[in-house]
Amino acid sequence: KGKKILYDILAFAKESVNSHVTTLGPQNFPASDKEPWLVDFFAPWCPPCRALLPELRKASTLLYGQLKFGTLDCTVHEGLCNMYNIQAYPTTVVFNQSSIHEYEGHHSAEQILEFIEDLRNPSVVSLTPSTFNELVKQRKHDEVWMVDFYSPWCHPCQVLMPEWKRMARV
Repeated sequence: KGKKILYDILAFAKESVNSHVTTLGPQNFPASDKEPWLVDFFAPWCPPCRALLPELRKASTLLYGQLKFGTLDCTVHEGLCNMYNIQAYPTTVVFNQSSIHEYEGHHSAEQILEFIEDLRNPSVVSLTPSTFNELVKQRKHDEVWMVDFYSPWCHPCQVLMPEWKRMARV
């Protein structure tokens, strides 16, 4: 049993050293940074937060040099979490200068990579009543549109969104 614990500690240390995830606080929070950041707002007692951390580490290694990664402990920095209206853990947000994008999807490195790719090259268009009329109703004869009527508060909608975006890229 002692060897297993030692092995787990060594694996954790190795994974931590190889990742590019910064521990954030008020002094280094990247809200106005010129470089894009993916920030995970978490609580240490939260099991999904603990499960997300290794996935963030994997994604940070794969996206090194393209996007910075950080974590913010909301039990320590409650004021910052309140300022960004963090209501649940984990909440993962991309800060890109003046734009803020909340992550929607499963907490895996693969899904995080897809989310970042979709921010760079959107595969889904958000429609308003006027753009729906212009783009969908008045489309060319040979053009096909698939429309998902989505509500951000709807959990099944949130679960479906990454699949919808993946299908749109095909």
